[in-house]
Amino acid sequence: MATVPRVGGRTVDVYAHASRWNPSYVLVSWADGGDHKHWAWIPAGNVRRVTDSEWDIEEYRRCPEKLRTIRWGSRLPGFLPA
Repeated sequence: MATVPRVGGRTVDVYAHASRWNPSYVLVSWADGGDHKHWAWIPAGNVRRVTDSEWDIEEYRRCPEKLRTIRWGSRLPGFLPA
């Protein structure tokens, strides 16, 4: 999860993939609602690992509806053991 700064001083939290990092910054990539790719170097303090349950919910959201029953069956997404 990366907190990305926006124009005007606001921020938005996005599910992002970290591809490079150093002690101060992390290079993250993510797709917006229109499936456009974005990349940015974000301060390391603005990036955190998501839990398995959080990622399960995001994968469910990204999965085509007709394929969800194959992966999740009757299980609701996000209810994974810690």
